Amino acid sequence: MRVVKTTETPAKPMGEYGVPGVVLREIFTAATGAPTFALRHFEVAVGCAAHSHFHPWEHEVYILEGEGEIVGEDGAVPFRAGDSCYTAPNELHQFRNTGTTPLRFLCAIPNQPTAAPRETPIRESESAGVASGTP
Repeated sequence: MRVVKTTETPAKPMGEYGVPGVVLREIFTAATGAPTFALRHFEVAVGCAAHSHFHPWEHEVYILEGEGEIVGEDGAVPFRAGDSCYTAPNELHQFRNTGTTPLRFLCAIPNQPTAAPRETPIRESESAGVASGTP
């Protein structure tokens, strides 16, 4: 067994995307000895959002702090601390901070994804007033 201080896990820009205002900490991964699942911690600054994308694996998210919305093909669904979100394989999704404090959440994914995420440009009507780093 291991206990890890999340705040001592190296912070990095969100994957290869380097989305402004989004910090990723990979707590447990195959590289740290977790054989099946990766557990990641995200922090999204006020007014910012992760990139809109989809991939062939599911993920589960638990909202630790803050409030926001998950945006998909059918629009936005609000959430707040204590809520959980599920994203099905190949479902378009984006996490946005709509609150007044940082948004923090845990995200679990399979350790051996079958393909890289595919970035999907945000529609102009969806990106109004949110800094995401996505064209």
